[in-house]
Amino acid sequence: MRLDDYLTRLDSEHKIIHAVQGEYAPTLAARMALEQLRLGDQGCALQLHAPASAALPISLVLNTYSTEARLLRALGIGCADDLSRRVRQALDTLLQPSADWRTAWSALQEPRRQYQDRSAAFPHSLGQSASLALLPAQRNFPAETGSFLTAAVLFARDEANGITHAGIYRIGILGPRTATVHFLPGSDGERIFQRYRQREEPLPVHIALGVPASLLVAAAAPLPPQLDEISFAQWLGGPLPLVSMAGAEIPADAQIVLSGFLHPTEQQRESPFGNHTGYYTEPRPCPVFHLERMWLKARPVCQGIVTGRPPTESHVLGGVVERMLAPLLNHRLPGIVDFRFLPWGMYHGAALILLKPGTDVADILPLLRRLKPFVRSRLLVFVVSHDGLHWPPWQTALAGLDCQRGISLHDGCLVVNATGSAGNGRALSTQRQKLLEQMRQKSVEFAFAWHGQQRRIAFCFASSLADARQAVEDSSPLAPDVVVVLSPHHRGGDDTTLFWRALNNVELSQGLCRVGDTLMFNALDTQPPRQPIPLW
Repeated sequence: MRLDDYLTRLDSEHKIIHAVQGEYAPTLAARMALEQLRLGDQGCALQLHAPASAALPISLVLNTYSTEARLLRALGIGCADDLSRRVRQALDTLLQPSADWRTAWSALQEPRRQYQDRSAAFPHSLGQSASLALLPAQRNFPAETGSFLTAAVLFARDEANGITHAGIYRIGILGPRTATVHFLPGSDGERIFQRYRQREEPLPVHIALGVPASLLVAAAAPLPPQLDEISFAQWLGGPLPLVSMAGAEIPADAQIVLSGFLHPTEQQRESPFGNHTGYYTEPRPCPVFHLERMWLKARPVCQGIVTGRPPTESHVLGGVVERMLAPLLNHRLPGIVDFRFLPWGMYHGAALILLKPGTDVADILPLLRRLKPFVRSRLLVFVVSHDGLHWPPWQTALAGLDCQRGISLHDGCLVVNATGSAGNGRALSTQRQKLLEQMRQKSVEFAFAWHGQQRRIAFCFASSLADARQAVEDSSPLAPDVVVVLSPHHRGGDDTTLFWRALNNVELSQGLCRVGDTLMFNALDTQPPRQPIPLW
């Protein structure tokens, strides 16, 4: 479904708040969007219309797919279980159990293509007068010094296989005709760009704004490089008319298309960006996009996404991708019943994985870590299914964990094997509980995780790792089983946010150590503290 058609439907149901872009603080739109997300049913979509004086009538829409039900509705799917069943049926029909992950994705593709005339799809185009300043780019949080396009889908032709790659990458506005493109290390976009960079040739790219929901989901899904996001989007949401541009295929239903190239050697540092981790990103050099032409609908809509603490649209998109991945994962590794991305750690590949009784974590872990959704994982928690799909909170899964044997590192990922934890938790004596509750020192403070639900895991706020180690040694043998060491300036945050900030900070290969029977995570800042997002 086209984005403008979907917005018309939401408007008829009074699910859009309309406002006019004007003289307001740069972060006001994001604050309004986040306030809506905190309301029942995640509130309404927010559409900011261009003022009458604007050179182009481009509006900005946020919270378009702020609930799973809204996103699935835009895809023409009744519920997430219907989506999972559809994937499973395709696998059962087309594949043998031994088929690999890439073959599984291939089987779900719809090869048919429908093309439209470019001038009919985009009645307006700008050449020399094209400017990124015409777009309602976002500035979500106070410390961001630049504006961003946050739901932009970049299209680039992969020479290696002739496929047009589509991926969601953050676009940081530098000037009227230049912008940074934030490729994640190892992403398909970076891989394609590096080939051109080695030859010192510009990479032609097209950046689409306001694409149909099916393409947004396909661009967010971890497809292998030789598979086609456009074909997958057609399988997911129905026919997707295309326009051919400079050898690449672009959705004709996009609202705006920016055509240009990535310079092979030019780099610029992007602005700090308020990310899902709860911190601003560290600015780093990124390739520079040069705008050559803009293609537009008659009254185009620019879609944006506001990141932050769940729930946000990012997490809704990730949840739908997760429901597509679950049957594929089960098909490839039958010992895995199901899995859930942990919302605060979704983009670290943090997941709670449900196993069949008797499944050995060591048997499935090497292959699991090679699959694209889990390549960059920083935390995997394994639990066992005793009565079908039973999902304990991941904190509860840790409550009875044997911390001496159940926590390990696997190729830079923290692996928590809680499959044998049910009913096996070591009871705490009253003496131990009282002592730990009183354990405060001049330079060290302990706080138990998750409101005392499990007094075996604690946060330690200390100025140095040496102070934290000494406090643990002094309290032995009654010290917590797991201690996460954080700087004192983190004191006062809620437990889950503290945990994810620690996971984001800790250098897993060097930041784990044991003091007696206690496993310590050194998540102290190794550099000046990164600035937390105030709205987190």
